[in-house]
Amino acid sequence: MQINDDINPDEDERQSLIVILEPFTHGSFFEQFLTRVQRVNLTYDDDVQSLTEENLSQLRQAMQGAIEGDHLVCLLLRYPNKVLIPYGSELFPADDLDSIVNSAHNCLDMIRDVNEGELIYRHVHYTYNKLVAFSIGCVCNVKLLEEQLARAQAQLIKS
Repeated sequence: MQINDDINPDEDERQSLIVILEPFTHGSFFEQFLTRVQRVNLTYDDDVQSLTEENLSQLRQAMQGAIEGDHLVCLLLRYPNKVLIPYGSELFPADDLDSIVNSAHNCLDMIRDVNEGELIYRHVHYTYNKLVAFSIGCVCNVKLLEEQLARAQAQLIKS
């Protein structure tokens, strides 16, 4: 598993990434990517650097405390100025449906906030527990579909 090949933040300059991760098993792969984000963000202004450092510190602390079966959702939020900022959820067990749904909704809300209401994201997973990965993916995709249908309906009503 090569995280550098799978996570390519440059595919769409407005696209945020929602990463579902099992830190105990796949944390070292993800750490390589976080180190890359950190290096890039050091080229931006002081606010970006300090926010990145603070969030990476929290993410790394959570990943170090992870036990087998723990999961977290990391949002790599793409701002309009192309800065990619990491945000992490609390660790949760694979069978905690509330945490799965809440993590996905939090990611979507943050993406919507920085993109003037538009959801532009891709999700990637690093867990052997496909149920967790696909659950978060489904929550995100259902929410996106609901919003697209509502927009389409609003346009039909205007016509």
